[in-house]
Amino acid sequence: MGVLSRKVLGKKSTVLTRPWSVQIGMVEGCNRLCTFCGLNALRTKVGENIKTMELSTAHKVAKDLAKLCPTARVEFAMHGEPTLHPQWSEVLAIFRQHLPDCQLLLTTNGRTWMRSFDISVAEAFNAGVNIIILDTYNPEREKLHKLARKCSVPNIQVVDYYDELLPQGKEMLPWTNHRGEVDRLLVITDDIEVRNGSGARDLLNHAGNSKDQPIPEEPLKITCERPFREITICHDGDVNICCMDWGHEYNCGNVKKQSLKAIWKGERFNSARRVLKRNERGFSPCDRCNYTPGSRLNLLPDLGRPTLRDLRVFREAKKQWHQSKKVKKIWPSLVKVCGGEVE
Repeated sequence: MGVLSRKVLGKKSTVLTRPWSVQIGMVEGCNRLCTFCGLNALRTKVGENIKTMELSTAHKVAKDLAKLCPTARVEFAMHGEPTLHPQWSEVLAIFRQHLPDCQLLLTTNGRTWMRSFDISVAEAFNAGVNIIILDTYNPEREKLHKLARKCSVPNIQVVDYYDELLPQGKEMLPWTNHRGEVDRLLVITDDIEVRNGSGARDLLNHAGNSKDQPIPEEPLKITCERPFREITICHDGDVNICCMDWGHEYNCGNVKKQSLKAIWKGERFNSARRVLKRNERGFSPCDRCNYTPGSRLNLLPDLGRPTLRDLRVFREAKKQWHQSKKVKKIWPSLVKVCGGEVE
């Protein structure tokens, strides 16, 4: 490596990049209620109070993404089972219409597809999806695996995540942005609660919203790359700090009122990025989160030191409406990082 290359690699970046990945919650609610899921903070019964994204919202989100990050990886899942949307394939088609170069990934537990599996798989691929992840659970797990293996939809490849994809290395994982080189791929996975820690699938506490995952006694002293690299849009257009924010505790804007570009570069996001860059998670929901980041944290941009203005942003966010019963906090450590006086 030459001298010039070492200087470039050693230079701190101060420029915020476009999102590398996108998560879309076209549905809030599920036909399951797994104990490890963050939905437990919002629902007490299976199938309770299903909320879905309006088609007009889908159009707005897709148009904004085409301007913000036209080649990102887009996943449909987040806070619910996407195929519970009565027009799920139409929503997928809307995103493909506006995002011809994005990798579209649909994650489903497959329950709604069991009576017409081949028809549903074909419908998803015809709507423009590149990759389907069939995330299976008992008691229907075995039947879904058989249906997938026998699927007669033309020109698709069916693979098992653990037995066939994972041994090939991270570059073959379905969550990698393959930029159009992988298409019509159906990936079968096992119950994450049973296979926790296998490969790239690890159980998390969903920022303290899951039922049976531990919450740190104090906020972890470690940064988080998600608000730097990923943008998440909920069924109602809310853009929260990340996909772990089931309760909309730290809302950064709403796509019905602002552009995604304005939200991504907005004050709420940047205040969070400044403190997270300094290993500070002393605000909700990040204070309860046990997510540990991946590699390349040294490549995250440094947007400057936190200030009293950032502290005001956190206090405003703390007062804002949220839909879970969790108590929002601002920890003394965050106040100190922002230059405020600890009471």
